[in-house]
This record gives sequence, C-alpha cells and structure tokens, in this order.
Amino acid sequence: MDIAGDPLETTRNLLDRTATLRHGFLDVLGESTAVGVPTFAQRAMNSPFVAGVYERRWRPVAFYIASGVTTGAEQRRAAEALHLSGARRLLDIACGPGNFTGPLARRLPAGGLAVGQDISEPTLARAVLDNSGPRTCYVRGDASTLPFGDETFDAVCCFGALYLMPEPFRVAILTSYAA
Repeated sequence: MDIAGDPLETTRNLLDRTATLRHGFLDVLGESTAVGVPTFAQRAMNSPFVAGVYERRWRPVAFYIASGVTTGAEQRRAAEALHLSGARRLLDIACGPGNFTGPLARRLPAGGLAVGQDISEPTLARAVLDNSGPRTCYVRGDASTLPFGDETFDAVCCFGALYLMPEPFRVAILTSYAA
C-alpha cells in the first residue's frame, strides 16, 4: 500500500462500512455516540473543554510525575515497541487529539499510514487541526466494533484509554484481530 494519494480515500477504502467526512475526519457512527451506554468518562471526553485539559495538561503532567517520562520519550518508546520501521499501517485506538497518531505516523516507512480512531468528535476535530499530515487519517468509531477487517493493520496501539471503555477486554481482543 502506498498512500501517495489522499490518506482519507485510502482509509475510506480500508473501512468495512460507509463513512461520512466530518470536520476533516471520517465518521462511521453518524448521529449515534456508541454501542451501548457511554460511560461517565466517555461523556466527559466529548466535552471540548474536558478533552483539551486532559490531553494537553493533565495527562502529560500526571504521566511525567508518575513515571518521570516525558511525552516525547513516551512516543519514542511506543514507536520502538510497535516495530514501526517494518509496519505499513498503524491503528491508534482511542487516539484522542492524535498526540501519538501524528508522531507515530512520521516514524512509519515511506508510503505508510497511521489511522487514529476515537469516539469523541471534539478530540478528533482537534487531532485534525494539531496532528494531521500526509500519512495520517482519523476515524470516528467505537472501539468495541472496529470498522476494519481482520489483519488490516501491521501494528495496533491504545495508550491510556482502556479504562475509559465499558468492556476493555473485548476491545483488547478485537484489536488483536485488526493486526
């Protein structure tokens, strides 16, 4: 796969369902917000204010205080663990504003594609503004019903968001099939 063309169209061709273009990302959910009832944390992350504070202030500071690892170092470690030098397609589940999707996309070989998926419209709109590039695309979808076929991706990640999901083990199992 070479994404010399439009990453939106390349990603649209990987989807197993119809998607509409909204605010620069592909949306497979339409007006629905999730399968099942969203958790309190999911509802909070749909607030542009809460999502912004969480991703830009709270998470980087809290993670650094807890681990001594900066966001840049965390991104480098993630790229190494995912073996991105040999990957062509990466799926970042619960990508939020693309704080990992964008930087990881730059570490893919030429022609690679990083797809960030999240359920929150405000965070995806932020991802499009802050972390887009010629190797990225964002999809609004529910992690419990991935809109991609098995073995679509060479690498799949989910950083700091499984606790936000009502059925984290189900999501972990589903993501193993995507890669």
